[in-house]
Amino acid sequence: MAYADSFVHANNLETINNIPLEDWYNRCCNKISFTCRAVEYMGNNCILSNVTANDNGANFARDTLREYNVLYHQRDFA
Repeated sequence: MAYADSFVHANNLETINNIPLEDWYNRCCNKISFTCRAVEYMGNNCILSNVTANDNGANFARDTLREYNVLYHQRDFA
C-alpha cells in the first residue's frame, strides 16, 4: 500500500543515500538483515523500517504542507 506525502516517524533502521527512485522499493524487498516492512523515499534517500502505519504505537504522519516530498510504501504480508 502506497501513501504520498506520508511517513512513519522515528522508526528508521537503515538509510541508503543517493538511490534512484526506481530502486527504492526493491531495496526493502531484498533486505536480508531484518524484515523490511516499510520504505520511504525522500530526496534521493531510501529509508527502511520494520514498522508500518498499521502497527500499534507507530507515529504515522502526513506531510500536508509537502515540506519533505516523501513517498511511503508498506509491504503487505499474507
